[in-house]
Amino acid sequence: MTKYDRDPVFKSNSIQDDYEIKWHKNLGTGISGPVRLCINKSNGEEYALKILLDRPKARKEVTLHWLCSGSEHMVRVVDVYANDVLLPGEGVAKKRILLVMELMKGGELFSYITQKQHFTEKEASQIMKQICLAVQYCHRRNIAHRDLKPENLLLQDKVESTDDLVIKLADFGFAKVDNGDLTTPQFTPYYVAPQVLEAQKRQKEIRQGHRSPSSPYCYDKSCDMWSVGVILYIMLCGYPPFYSEVPNQPITARMRRRIMSGDFEFPDNEWKGMSDSTKDLVRKLLCVEASERITVEDVLRHSWLESVNVPSKNLPSPSIMLDKEQLDQVKAFHSEFLQDMRREEDGFYLKPIGKSNNKLLTSRQNAGLSPERKSKGQAEEMDVEGRRSSVDEGVQSLLELKDICIMPPPLVAGATESFADSVLVEGVRKALTFNENHSGLINLLLSENWNLSDRVFVGMVNRARLAAALQGLMDTAPSIMVT
Repeated sequence: MTKYDRDPVFKSNSIQDDYEIKWHKNLGTGISGPVRLCINKSNGEEYALKILLDRPKARKEVTLHWLCSGSEHMVRVVDVYANDVLLPGEGVAKKRILLVMELMKGGELFSYITQKQHFTEKEASQIMKQICLAVQYCHRRNIAHRDLKPENLLLQDKVESTDDLVIKLADFGFAKVDNGDLTTPQFTPYYVAPQVLEAQKRQKEIRQGHRSPSSPYCYDKSCDMWSVGVILYIMLCGYPPFYSEVPNQPITARMRRRIMSGDFEFPDNEWKGMSDSTKDLVRKLLCVEASERITVEDVLRHSWLESVNVPSKNLPSPSIMLDKEQLDQVKAFHSEFLQDMRREEDGFYLKPIGKSNNKLLTSRQNAGLSPERKSKGQAEEMDVEGRRSSVDEGVQSLLELKDICIMPPPLVAGATESFADSVLVEGVRKALTFNENHSGLINLLLSENWNLSDRVFVGMVNRARLAAALQGLMDTAPSIMVT
């Protein structure tokens, strides 16, 4: 029995006894907490450190990640600490879980693909096999990951050849043991399975009193396989099979309907010449009926993964995925949709919301539609789905900005002020977008060297003071966040 075959030990001694934490080295953001660099004091090795509030949900996440760390295709957990930690801007220390993980130096999978001048079906098949081996390890332990997406597929090292690629699965913030009772509609929009949307729909009906709560709708770990299908589709052609047609709206009524009915296509421009075996696997993964959807065991036995004759024809995906506007918007959509799910965990993991339209996906949607149908469809989306109220968006943007301010900034130890980084600047821009006429917000930003015309900070920023002032705004005048 290895140490990963039993539950983790939450060490109570200070993590700083064993590791030096580099607060200014931001390695990324998970569902439930930020990730920073740390260094083992005994051997000088670098690791990734994830910071979570010490709550039952966080302990469950850590335990499930630990139990899956025995796989070579999983980001390995090295140490777990339960410490009282005081972050800048806080009056008292809070109980937190500190998760030390192996450092993935190769970046995200899709970033690697975009850098490839030539990317073939054969290479995609090699990559998909590693992804499925990670999912297989989870599913054999009856664990549903529930957040399979490109950002959670990381490379161990930077390599030139796909033959040398080692891909690992990260972030167990949504993971749960599958006892046939998965009901929580937690997901990232582009990768969500129909069953998870159905669970969300039914929960909403129960809240509205339109359905009895006596028999909740449940789904299972087959939702992961749908997400694998979406990842495969994007990897092959460069864009998702299901997407939002409305800028800055992560999921729309039409997108929901298409997912629920499995309504996707293989456009000739990108899919012509791809093997029938490839399309067969995509169809079996994006099967609406969960009971008929292919399992991870069957994927690993599928001819497309087993065959040595998978075509070496170049795929269009790298050049299409290089459309930075498209990738930024996809990530922004994911970020916005997850905020309500993350709020209960007290922040520190917020990304600014993009404002650009997705030209590629818009062109996909509009292909073959008459102007009348385009106009009607857009009007229908706005009518059916609606917009969140400006007040909610205003308050939410201030909460996000406060969270960014509280995060450990790139400061010299003991300093109270620093120059603003890009995350803080984007957070302020978003807050002003939704609170553009709020004089209180504008005045406190001006006091911290914000330049209204250039939309940047022109001097040092005291983040702790800014966070306290933002909280004061929300405490004293919550009803006038937007005027």
